[in-house]
Amino acid sequence: MKLYFLAVLRRFKQNKLTPGISILGLTIGFTVFLFIFSWIESEKSYDRFWEDAGNMYRVELMQKSNGDIIQNTARNYNGVGPVLMNALPEIAAATHLDKDIITVFTPEASVQNINMFFTDSMFFKVFPRHLTGDNTDQLFNDIHYAAISLSLASRLFGDQDPVNKTFKLNEGWEFIVNSVFDDVPENSHIKFDLILQRKALLYYMRNFDYATGQLDNSNIASFADRDPYSRGQWNGRRGYTYIRLKNGSMIQSVEDKYAKAISPCISHFAENNEEVTFEFKPVKSIHLDSKKENEMFANGSHIKVIAFLLIAILLIITSVLNYINLSVASAINMRSSQNIHSILGAKKLHFFYGSAIESFMIFVLAGTVSFTLSFLILRNGSGIFGFDILPTNWWMLLKWCTLLTVSGTLLSSVYPLIFSGKRTTTVIRGTKQSNNKKSPLSITTLVVFQFIVSIFLIIGTLTIYRQLLFMQQSETGMKMEQTLVSFSPMTMIKKPNERMNLETFRNEVQKIQGVTGFTTAEIKAGEDYKRSSNNIYLSGQDQHKKQFAVAHIDYDYFDFFAVPLLEGKRYSTAFQEDGDEVILNETACKQLGLKPSEAINKTLFAENRNNRIIGVVKDHHHLSLKDAIQPVVFFNSIRWNRTVGYYFIKISPQDRPETIAGITALWEQLYPEEKFHYTFLDDTFNAAYTADNNFGKVYLFLSLLTIAVAAMGLFALALFASKQRIKEIGIRKVNGAKVYEILAMLNKDFVKWVIVAFIVATPVAWYVMHSWLENFAYKTELSWWIFALAGILALGIAILTVSFQSWRAATKNPVDSLRYE
Repeated sequence: MKLYFLAVLRRFKQNKLTPGISILGLTIGFTVFLFIFSWIESEKSYDRFWEDAGNMYRVELMQKSNGDIIQNTARNYNGVGPVLMNALPEIAAATHLDKDIITVFTPEASVQNINMFFTDSMFFKVFPRHLTGDNTDQLFNDIHYAAISLSLASRLFGDQDPVNKTFKLNEGWEFIVNSVFDDVPENSHIKFDLILQRKALLYYMRNFDYATGQLDNSNIASFADRDPYSRGQWNGRRGYTYIRLKNGSMIQSVEDKYAKAISPCISHFAENNEEVTFEFKPVKSIHLDSKKENEMFANGSHIKVIAFLLIAILLIITSVLNYINLSVASAINMRSSQNIHSILGAKKLHFFYGSAIESFMIFVLAGTVSFTLSFLILRNGSGIFGFDILPTNWWMLLKWCTLLTVSGTLLSSVYPLIFSGKRTTTVIRGTKQSNNKKSPLSITTLVVFQFIVSIFLIIGTLTIYRQLLFMQQSETGMKMEQTLVSFSPMTMIKKPNERMNLETFRNEVQKIQGVTGFTTAEIKAGEDYKRSSNNIYLSGQDQHKKQFAVAHIDYDYFDFFAVPLLEGKRYSTAFQEDGDEVILNETACKQLGLKPSEAINKTLFAENRNNRIIGVVKDHHHLSLKDAIQPVVFFNSIRWNRTVGYYFIKISPQDRPETIAGITALWEQLYPEEKFHYTFLDDTFNAAYTADNNFGKVYLFLSLLTIAVAAMGLFALALFASKQRIKEIGIRKVNGAKVYEILAMLNKDFVKWVIVAFIVATPVAWYVMHSWLENFAYKTELSWWIFALAGILALGIAILTVSFQSWRAATKNPVDSLRYE
């Protein structure tokens, strides 16, 4: 065995280029594979930490009218959970939760935009967390009690014990910290920091005096939860319903029985020829496989996982094929030596030992370096190259690295041996080698495959970047530049002077030097519409229900964002709290079967009253170009969703710090109880493209690595080909062959391989990228020049890679090639 190792080391010393290229290529392939594998495992780990996570499901809603889908949403009706739990013995617990936008205030701190849910006593039975406190069992028995996360407790109270401390929400509602729960891990589709009773929401809304800031507690004893079977609990669907099955129960049983259980509760839909169905989505699959309307938070992408897994596999295949190609080439060059050893008594097994030891040494070295690089890259566990990767399971990575090493060693040891064994040679001493100048079929096949991979990746990279540029350079229809956005003042919600302070802020802020405009709305570009309704139709028409977004905006909202008016007029300069005038966008007109010019002065039933359509605005992209423009009905009011809206302030690019300082001073003067928190609207809007930009950058980087690995292999094969034909080249030059003729002779095989690879790769790439583009509402086209450019680039890479060796061979003095003949 020692002799085999010494022989391998001797060959490495004699020819450093081939093993160097092999080790570099394999190291790149292994490292990328381990990195991508870690990220995929991180994405797949979402929600698997919950106790008995396989028993947890989200109950999603699909509603149809006359066969047309009017909503397909992650939300559901308030009464769903209790009704299902009462009727189906398979369900151990069911909970319903409403997400709200709030700011939490304590004397020491204020924290904005907390992940807070109003829910019920079953919440922690569906989403179990460890609770600490004096009497955690009373959490849902007192409407004043709240549960907060460890991290929120630290932000609000520092190092103090948070239990029994008090805090206030937005409008002054005061609660007592009863329990503190462990933070929800990052790999969860649901994030919550504050839990309150839904019963508390209803009670505070009815019994809180906004003028004095006091809660009337005299009615608590008589205040009861709403009947889950009442019609009111089966109309609104603002929250999310989750169930947990009993151990041993099957979701199929629930799916078979639920329709009968809810039938009495949805009879009013059946009367209107509407169909209501539920989908029970496993919680473990929500992050990667759910793209419903009204998702609680942004989810991951199963397509992205498949794309990166594919490119990682292609890269590692390319790197292994490189090594196999070079091994085959080495085997051909060593045929003379092998024949001599065979005559001296060597068996095939001896050749296998030598090949296996050489492969083992190269793969072990590449695997060791790759694992070390992976450790250095992944040890911090998050925010790497735009990926969010949780702390890595190193034993799992080590197992994969070992598997790659062993399988690669076996494959690369056996294949060259089989190949070389199939070819006999007469070369012992002084006899002539085979006159076949063509590359062996095995090498040709593997190189063509590498070209196929390269062309596929080039087409993919060009298409992805073209789509990203298309989305980011297309006009949104809204002028969002230099616009500050903040939540409306939480401390002013429902206060008697709320409107007066708003008008004062509007007037005074526009007097600040550098401020060029101000408006308000309950919606913010880049975030989904807060409300929607399928109970909107033209007066006198059949109520063929379709889904519309609903938005309450300021009178000058469209002027502020420069959204063109197509027909009619804009709102007047005053809020119409109970006004009956609405403005539509173009898509809403189309959904109503109207042209913009026909819509003016039509009567539209919306928000349970008749309204007059006074204008139609041009369609604009409220969300990114990944999403289709929704039909929207705009109302002029500050009756914002959950009483929370946004302030928009447009400023001049000159002297921005001084302008923002002036705005902050005005805010603190009018709203002294809370700080001025702001962002730039175009930044928050463009954040929707962050994940896609990261995807494009990483895809480009991995594609370049794969192409580079393939090019390294081509370089070594070109060196092998030129060495094999060095005497032929010398004879041709002696007989008058020109340099360009020699170059053409050496390069023509590579050109043919590229052409074959292009023919194979083009339809595959077209199908894959066409399918990917279907995920975008607005997309670029797969133009012919993308495929042509990919072929030209692949051909250019191949020619540049091999031409260096071809040039050296073609310009070499023929005397040096033929001196021993």
